[in-house]
Amino acid sequence: MARHAFARSAWAEHEANAQPRELHSLEEECWDEPESSEQRARQDLESLQGQWLSAQGRHQAEFLIAGGRFTIHFKEGVIYMGVFDLDVDSRPKTMDMRIEEGPPIHKGKTTCCIYELAGDTLHWCATRPGFGERLSSFPSEYDPNYVCLTFRREKPSSEG
Repeated sequence: MARHAFARSAWAEHEANAQPRELHSLEEECWDEPESSEQRARQDLESLQGQWLSAQGRHQAEFLIAGGRFTIHFKEGVIYMGVFDLDVDSRPKTMDMRIEEGPPIHKGKTTCCIYELAGDTLHWCATRPGFGERLSSFPSEYDPNYVCLTFRREKPSSEG
């Protein structure tokens, strides 16, 4: 009991000497507000901007991202263009790509993609356009049912 009384009196002495502080300032010192989904999506969108070249997979392609628009140009000659939305809360992260230009059988359809971004490497996998089911994990890059590619960021050549 004496020990408890001592703790209480020591606390009371500390409170008597302490300057009054507002509760919210104490919370601000101890709590970092988690980033919102919108902030994380903006960060990913910013990181995705630019030109990407395939480094692994069963296709060779160039992937261009500008704002919320994409162009994928496969070495075989097929080109897809359109808009996309990101969902950074899903695991893996998702990218829904609405095809505005491309082969007539795919125009107007959406392809459900998953992606993983790590610095200058983008691991990306797409289902068939119009196929509504989304992958829950990355299959082999050589799985014939999906287009799975690993891209590397194309660095702008320095002039000089």
